Parts: sequence; structure tokens; C-alpha cells
Amino acid sequence: MRAAHWRWPLLLVLLNAAVCVVIIGDEWVKRTMEGENRMLTTELGGAEATAIHARALRWYTGLFVDSGMVADSYRVLVPADSTEQQTTVPRGQVPPPPPATAGFFFKLFSSRVQVFWLLMYQALLRLSLAVSWVPVGLCLIVPSFVDGLMRRRIKQSNVEIASPDRFGFSILAMQLMIAGYLMIMFLPFPLPPIAPLALFALTALCVRTALSHLHKNV
Repeated sequence: MRAAHWRWPLLLVLLNAAVCVVIIGDEWVKRTMEGENRMLTTELGGAEATAIHARALRWYTGLFVDSGMVADSYRVLVPADSTEQQTTVPRGQVPPPPPATAGFFFKLFSSRVQVFWLLMYQALLRLSLAVSWVPVGLCLIVPSFVDGLMRRRIKQSNVEIASPDRFGFSILAMQLMIAGYLMIMFLPFPLPPIAPLALFALTALCVRTALSHLHKNV
């Protein structure tokens, strides 16, 4: 039953990614990533921005490029009747963009595949940004966890009744925030570098509320 709670948010995330792949152009995604990179450099500094990009690129290369998934996606999904260069790309390398003389359908399929991989790299870049905020996030969540347990102990000592509504709302809010961030990872709009920190802060608040209203029999 609990697993069913995640079914619709995950389906919504996948639908959001699919819609972005279908309707968004590759130049739009590139401009989004350039704008986001400028914000990273301005707000976090050049060294931190370089580290975030390097980690995302390492993940992307290890997961998709070195394994041949990027090149294979072009071979399988992109029509090969316009040019033979897409079928002779060595495994582990990214195919070049379609030539200007390529047919309409070749350009269409090639553009959609390119957008998909650009969005995948963007998602890994934003995940890398979130990882860089983890130490600060733990500094927010751990004290909130302890505070929530202490508040629960105080309620038990004073024979106060915990609120099941607040507990359920806090759990639902955490689930929605996680699903929301997964959706944001694929949106072709610049994401402020402070966004993961805001997510950690809201998560800490929900953790404290949920634990303070946790029933004894849970």
C-alpha cells in the first residue's frame, strides 16, 4: 500500500521528462544549462562550480557514454538512410550532429535523442548540485530529527495526544517535495543553486513535525 503512494508521483516525473523530450529544442536546453552554469559560478564560486560539473560529467560518462548507451541510442532510434557516419561511431563516443543535407525525419529523430541526453546530463548536474549541499542539509536534518524525538518524549510525559493529521501531512509533504525535485531536474529552466538547500530545510521541518507527532504504536 505504501509503494502505491509513490506510483503516481513517479509516473508524473516520467511523463514530465517525456513531454520535455518531445517539445523542447536542443538549443533551449543548451541555453538553460549555460544560464545555470553562470549562476553556479556567480553564487558558489568557480572552484565549486567546476567540481559540480566534473562530478556530473564523471557520472554521465560512466553511466551512459562508456557503456555505449549514447551511441547505441543513435544507432537504434535515428534513421540511418541519410548518412553512414552515425553507424560507424566507435563505442563509447557521442555521435556528431546530423549534417545539413540530412532528411527531415533524420533531423527530427536525431534532435529528440540529443535533447534526451542533454536533459539526462542536466538532471545529473542538478543531482551533483544537491550532493554538494548534503553536508549543510545534514546539519539541518539531524538537529531536527533529535528535536522531533525530544518533543515526542515531552508529549508522552505530559500525556499529550499526537496529531495524526500533522504526521500524515508531514509524510505527504516530504514525498511531494522529493517528487517535485525529480520533476525540476528535467525542466528546461535555470535552477537557482540554493534550491537544494531550500529542499533540505523544508525536509528538516517535516521530519521534526512527523517525529513529534509519531504515535507510540507506529
